[in-house]
Amino acid sequence: MAGTSPALLVTAFVGLLLIWLVYSSTGLIQAPVPGVMAQIEALPPMQSALDANFFGLGARVFPPAVSITLAGVLLLLRSALLAFSISLVIEWLQGSGGGRAAVRGAAARTYRILQVVVAIEALFLALVFVLPALLGAILGPLGTVLALVMGMYFVVFAPIVAVHERVGLRESVRLSARAARLRGPQHILLVFPYLLVSLYITLRTTGSPGFPVTPSFLVWAYALFMTFVHVAILAALTQRWRLVRGAVMDPQPAG
Repeated sequence: MAGTSPALLVTAFVGLLLIWLVYSSTGLIQAPVPGVMAQIEALPPMQSALDANFFGLGARVFPPAVSITLAGVLLLLRSALLAFSISLVIEWLQGSGGGRAAVRGAAARTYRILQVVVAIEALFLALVFVLPALLGAILGPLGTVLALVMGMYFVVFAPIVAVHERVGLRESVRLSARAARLRGPQHILLVFPYLLVSLYITLRTTGSPGFPVTPSFLVWAYALFMTFVHVAILAALTQRWRLVRGAVMDPQPAG
């Protein structure tokens, strides 16, 4: 589906450029590093791990007002891109196609639910900040990985639920956790391979003084390919939610 929606691909690729500009404008994160570029638009909480590192470095270098402003800009940008991308997928799955009508519908849906998606992105950041510290004190480096696994497994549906069902933060997280616990291997087979590959990419490539300030053509090509993969997984998760929502949603009382 992701490859047949020009609007969704354009949104993802423009988002990659915008977030790279935010990262690189500070000089704090070596955005040209392939592993960072490839994960810029990963699904939360993997993207949240990058942002947490960005915020932590910024807090030590910039005045509080600048750090808060950068954090707010990045959080709002992340949330808008995620909500709009999910909305485009929903429009496509509902038969609107990928034309102007789908874009207008996705924009309207994003506007109505953006506040909740911002809260969900903030929750992922809180999980990345707090949970690894708690588990790391007990399990060491394994605690950080376990925190990302738990966040991805139980809360990955939360932004999709919020956009699709137009519910609040608490209900989105509750329904996401219920969907993750459904019987069957489908959720595990979708989430864990993606998570393992994301962790490998993030940890495999580290920065060095040899990387240029601006990403090379090959790095951009790699980042665009991985962004396409992230969008495809987001579309698959959205479709998965639409398939299981009937078994997860609370039954509506008879009128």
